[in-house]
Amino acid sequence: MPFKSIFSALLFALICFTTVGNANAQEKEENFVFRVAVVDMTEVMRSAKAPQSIQNQINEKRKVFQEEIQKEETELREGNQELARQRTIMSPEAFKEERRKFEERFVAAQRKMQERKLTLDRARAAAMEKVGDALKTVITKIVKDNGITLLLRKEQTVFSDKRLTVTEHVVAELDKLLPSVTVFTKGAEKK
Repeated sequence: MPFKSIFSALLFALICFTTVGNANAQEKEENFVFRVAVVDMTEVMRSAKAPQSIQNQINEKRKVFQEEIQKEETELREGNQELARQRTIMSPEAFKEERRKFEERFVAAQRKMQERKLTLDRARAAAMEKVGDALKTVITKIVKDNGITLLLRKEQTVFSDKRLTVTEHVVAELDKLLPSVTVFTKGAEKK
């Protein structure tokens, strides 16, 4: 019979501790305040100064690259026309050699265009990474300062009350922390 007594005592102790534990957990849950906020990341990227400055710099550089490409295309087109005119007066071997040189120039021009596009893509990605880092800092600060327990992207919600939106606050804080980003340094502009 002592085994039954020990078992009963252990069961009683387990029930007591579980009840006390549940009471403490319930008390903590009652004091817990659940705060939800929504941020429109598309609007943040459209309205904040840093992403705008990045886009403006990329557009300016793209315009310069486009002008250089158009000049190169014009030269290639004129070179191709001149080669076609000279075909009748050149020997087949000389024409073949000139055609090979022209094709090398054409391939080099295509490679240069691809390198320029890659340069723009990499520069934009590096600059946007800086914005992303600053945005994480801003959002973390806003969440902590306002006791937000759940922050959702507007794109992930079906409906949200406008009072839950912190988008303008995020934009204002991001503009303070990172008003602009330099995309191209002086050395990179020569490429």
